[in-house]
Amino acid sequence: NTENYPDYESEIQELILDIRDRYSVKHENVLLWGESRGAIGALIHGILGSYKTLSIDPIVNRQFFSDEDDYHFQFNLVPVDFAQKLNNYAQKSRTFIKDIVILTHHDSVIAFPYINQLDKRYFKILDLNYDLSVLKLTSPKAIHGFLIAKSVPIQLAIINQLLLLSSLNEVSVHQESDYY
Repeated sequence: NTENYPDYESEIQELILDIRDRYSVKHENVLLWGESRGAIGALIHGILGSYKTLSIDPIVNRQFFSDEDDYHFQFNLVPVDFAQKLNNYAQKSRTFIKDIVILTHHDSVIAFPYINQLDKRYFKILDLNYDLSVLKLTSPKAIHGFLIAKSVPIQLAIINQLLLLSSLNEVSVHQESDYY
């Protein structure tokens, strides 16, 4: 939400519900995905709607971009730091930690320090613990883009896991088949 658009979040939630209804999509089959700044939107709406969410290296604090001439053109319309907002939303939500997944890398200097401020009781934070020093990236901030671009197979595996888990049941007692 912004000062000039205070109903933005609720309108997005309504849009998601409209699309779910139009295409008869069950709640448990909805997954929100985003990367970088879009990962914040995925987190906000995943929490608000209790949807499964995969967020790739979210920019929880956009100070880095504000210091770099604000080329996202966000000015002061949205908060610089989203950590407290995300933590507050998560605390009030009925979303399970297993359904909100954040993929990051501990060397992502523009994202990880702020992701680390999120309450681990509500977010499953996965550190892609690769040694990236061998890549000889031009700057530490390049890790953010590299992580987003080169983790697609891992992202797809996480998406599949999130979507399939609701279709799988653990067998804890002996069961008989209905067909024999």
